[in-house]
Amino acid sequence: MSVFIEQQNLPAVFSAIAAFMSLVFAAFSFWFGRQHQRRLAKIEWTRDVLAWGNECIDVISDAHLIVQFAPSCESSSLNQRYYDVLRRLTSLIDRGRMYFTNVDKHKYGQEKPDAYKGYRPKLLDPLVAAYNDIETLSHDNSVTISSSARLVQYRRIFVSDLQKEIPPEWFHRAKEYDRKDTPGREAGRPLN
Repeated sequence: MSVFIEQQNLPAVFSAIAAFMSLVFAAFSFWFGRQHQRRLAKIEWTRDVLAWGNECIDVISDAHLIVQFAPSCESSSLNQRYYDVLRRLTSLIDRGRMYFTNVDKHKYGQEKPDAYKGYRPKLLDPLVAAYNDIETLSHDNSVTISSSARLVQYRRIFVSDLQKEIPPEWFHRAKEYDRKDTPGREAGRPLN
């Protein structure tokens, strides 16, 4: 038996090699495509969470300004502003549950709907605290300097906790990835 490939078998050997190379290329392309899709999904999630986080920061800032200027506002106007902030905060808290799920769902709140079982994520605590403070103020209008200071503190805690979830440097890397990976995209053009 000859070790060398017979000349008449060469086309079959080349076909087998080509088929193997095609298979390797297809597997690599599939893997690379999946990695690319995961990065894009992470970027999309990050953008969504940042938009939500920015909205949360705005609402807490609005609440702080309302509390700060409350002594100079008439009661009906003030109550309307409080209720607007409360409505926005409760919505943002629930929307935050869509991004960050509760922990220990099997240990606490079994009687509650699924999204509310367990303990809420720590990230939502400053929003809930701001909600509780504004709700209390809307009932008794006893605005104090400490009320205003607490809202500033809640905003700072929220921003710090959000940065733990999405470090700013990751977002900058994502922007660079998006710029490099989008055909025809101009460097420095804002992300939409």
